[in-house]
Amino acid sequence: MAYRYLTIRTDFMDDGTIYTAYGIAAVENCGGSPAVIRSFADLCPDNTPVEQLVWYCNKLQLDVIHLPEVAEDFLADL
Repeated sequence: MAYRYLTIRTDFMDDGTIYTAYGIAAVENCGGSPAVIRSFADLCPDNTPVEQLVWYCNKLQLDVIHLPEVAEDFLADL
């Protein structure tokens, strides 16, 4: 099954302060509509490193089963 990876933006509230974080979502087509299979929303406050991660995941056609380890490695390298 082919997956496509996208950068996602989420606004969070922490102690009354709103902040924006970027993450990654694995998407597949289900009956012509995209469906999110797995996502990690709060990886980084800067979208550039997440965009690079998404690019590599798509280029290497990462299987979604490996996404948790990839996200963990991404966080460890920040």
